Amino acid sequence: MLGNRKYYFLIILAFFCFKFKAKAQTYAKEQIAEQIFHHIYNQEFELAKQELNRQDLNIFSREWLRCELLWWENVSINDKNTHVQLEKFLVKKTKISDNSTEEEKILFLLHKNYSLRLKAMDNKKLSVINLFLQINGLIKEIDNKSLSPLEKNFYEIYTAVFAISKNKYKLFSSDDIDKISIEVLKKHAVSFNRILRTLSQYFLLKIYLDIKDDYQKAKVYAVQLHEEYPDNQIFIRILTMINNTLSLGESE
Repeated sequence: MLGNRKYYFLIILAFFCFKFKAKAQTYAKEQIAEQIFHHIYNQEFELAKQELNRQDLNIFSREWLRCELLWWENVSINDKNTHVQLEKFLVKKTKISDNSTEEEKILFLLHKNYSLRLKAMDNKKLSVINLFLQINGLIKEIDNKSLSPLEKNFYEIYTAVFAISKNKYKLFSSDDIDKISIEVLKKHAVSFNRILRTLSQYFLLKIYLDIKDDYQKAKVYAVQLHEEYPDNQIFIRILTMINNTLSLGESE
C-alpha cells in the first residue's frame, strides 16, 4: 500500500513539474517577444532582425513580429524599397488559403488589418472599402473562445481599432461601438504586457489625433510612448507637433 502511494505521488509530482516547465518556457518566449518588440518600437531594426532570426518563437509571435517590423521600417524609412517589401509580404500572407485553425485565422485577420492600413496610407479608397468588407466577414468567422489568452487580447485590440476606423470612412458606424472600443483599448493600455500596452497606447494616440481631433488626450499617450521608446523619432515628432499645437491654441 505504501509503495502504491509513493508511486502515485511521483506521478503527480512529475505532472506538476511538467506543467511548471511548460509555463516557464512560455513565459521565457513571451519575454523574448517583448524584447524584440521593444527593439522595433525603438527603431532598432537590425537588432530586431537578428533576434527574430535567432530566437525560437511560436508561429503566432514570429509571424506577427515580422509584419510589425516591416510596417515600422516602412513608416520610419519611408522609401520605395521598404514599401515594396511590406506590400509583397502582405500580398503573400493574405492570399486565399485554408485557415483551418483559430491561430491561422487570427494571423490572417491581422495581416488583412495591416493591408487595410497600408491601402489607407496610400489613399486607395476602393481597396480600403473592399478590405473593410473582407475583415468584417473574417471577424464573424473567428471563435474567440478557442484562442489562446495572447491571441484573444490581440483579437480584442485589432477588432476595437477596426470598429473605430469604420467611423472615419462612414462604414457601419455607431457611437456606442466607438465608446466600447475605446474602453477596450484603454483597458489594454495599462496591461503589464509591454506589447499589448504599447499597441493600445499607439492606437489611442492615432485615434485621438487623426479621428477625434483631441490633442489633449492624444498627448497623454504620446508622452507614454516617448518615455518607453525614447529613440523613436516618430514619437518625438508627434509629441513636438502636439505641444506646438496646444501652445498655439493657448496663445490665441
